[in-house]
Amino acid sequence: MNVTEVGPFTLELPNALMDTLAARVAAIVLERLEAAPDRRWLSVDSAAEHLDRTPEAIRGLVKRGELTAYKPDGRLQLDREELDRWVRGVRDA
Repeated sequence: MNVTEVGPFTLELPNALMDTLAARVAAIVLERLEAAPDRRWLSVDSAAEHLDRTPEAIRGLVKRGELTAYKPDGRLQLDREELDRWVRGVRDA
């Protein structure tokens, strides 16, 4: 029996049910990850979230030439792999 406290409640579930729930959750997460679109290209807002910065800071870094942005459809797009390399370079400097 698996006992879990959730706030003021105590939840008791048989181990077999916990294993079944865990397997189902894992299957759902994997399914959603596989269905997710390729997130190599990020908008300014997504890049800001990825780097834990503001969109204005990202635009400033692009304007100063510290980050490279592309405009394939008129909107700024940043390459996640380039962002990750930039972070490693800043951290190592």
